[in-house]
Amino acid sequence: MKSKRQLPVVFVALALASTPLFGEIYEMAIGRRIGSGFWSPKHPEYIEGFIFSCLFYATAAIIFFYPSKKIRSFFILYGIIFLFDIIIGAWENLIINIIFIVAVQSVFHTIILINSSIRKSVR
Repeated sequence: MKSKRQLPVVFVALALASTPLFGEIYEMAIGRRIGSGFWSPKHPEYIEGFIFSCLFYATAAIIFFYPSKKIRSFFILYGIIFLFDIIIGAWENLIINIIFIVAVQSVFHTIILINSSIRKSVR
């Protein structure tokens, strides 16, 4: 039970550490370099990269550690992100986030299926 209490700390540390990587993935997804202006941060791709890394690690945590609360947790997490994108009118980000979430969930569910088939073949 103690490891599940430490999970949010690990989640935040991993999300912060991988923000530049996911920022680069976001730039590759939109196909252009995000420019920084006078009022914008020095690396504006880090903002969307942080959202991507949070989606990635939160999806992993929900699928692998909290499978019984999966639907409610997904609804809360993705609802907040989608609502934020809709409110600010970021339709491009909304579409990219939806595609990213579907890809991440597909990868994690494939890992679970492979793991379960390996366990069945070992028995």
